[in-house]
Amino acid sequence: MIYSLALFSNNALKLCLKRGFCIVSILLIQVFFMNSSLWAAIENNSKNNSGNKSKSNSKSKTIINKPRFLVENEPIPYLLSLEASYEPAFESNGETIGGIEKYNIDGLPLPIVINDKLMFLAGGGYVTDQWYNSGVLHGAYMSLFLTASIGEKFYFRTYQSAGVFGDNSFSNENLPWKYFQFTEAGYKINSNLALDIGFLAITKFNRNLLLPLLGLTFSWKKGVLDLVAPDHASIRFFLTSEFHAILKGVFTSKDYKTSTTIYSFDSFSSVFQLEYNISGWFWLKSSLSYHKILGYYESSQNIGYPDNWTIQVGLEIRPDL
Repeated sequence: MIYSLALFSNNALKLCLKRGFCIVSILLIQVFFMNSSLWAAIENNSKNNSGNKSKSNSKSKTIINKPRFLVENEPIPYLLSLEASYEPAFESNGETIGGIEKYNIDGLPLPIVINDKLMFLAGGGYVTDQWYNSGVLHGAYMSLFLTASIGEKFYFRTYQSAGVFGDNSFSNENLPWKYFQFTEAGYKINSNLALDIGFLAITKFNRNLLLPLLGLTFSWKKGVLDLVAPDHASIRFFLTSEFHAILKGVFTSKDYKTSTTIYSFDSFSSVFQLEYNISGWFWLKSSLSYHKILGYYESSQNIGYPDNWTIQVGLEIRPDL
């Protein structure tokens, strides 16, 4: 599967590390607009096919009653997401830490197969990151998302990505590749409750991670509870059909490799997020996150890094499929 994700050559990925945000942004936006008419037709067809099923829980839109998805779960297959975050500066042991801006563009704008029982999308993304004295780090990746229902009760979902995460100091033969996979299979007990099992697999530069997952999703008229232990938990409240509030906790593990150093960062984040549907497919979002630092390593050396806050704003494009 990793080879099917390698849609760019080594030269293109190396260029993404140097000028990644502009390149990936242009590519994803171009793919989206090339397929915008197709997405509109898919949305209209989905609404026609869903009929009265979606009316019984209209506030949840793409969530419980659509046969493809059965339940809401991470990752939500948005077509395009642009985010900017800021970590305020603070004093720690006489040093000024933070004052860091980070950017991310991510999306699945290319429909490969979509019907009443199957959705298969392709895309990619780019992220900038920075901690302590790491300098600016970059990640450029390609991704696939597939979700399918099997009969009336069973469903399957997988998200996979592969890319390069480092700085711009690498030769074409020595790119810092990483692979990520989130896969689960579930059973829908009724229209409001589903259980699933799966796993999370990440290749890391100093160690690999394989984590079993156990999930539960419960919906009611005003919200959705999504629990995937031990990775994350969230509650989405439908304040109105256009205005949502989300509380979530999530474990995060990030790794970057430069020509001299491996940076590894583990944290648990508590997040309060607001989302507002400004028009049609377009959603504004803003969040405040508190990060409990579990470990920060530079080439396996544990570096003390204090807990911190980040403020994030973004825009998502999500058709009502």
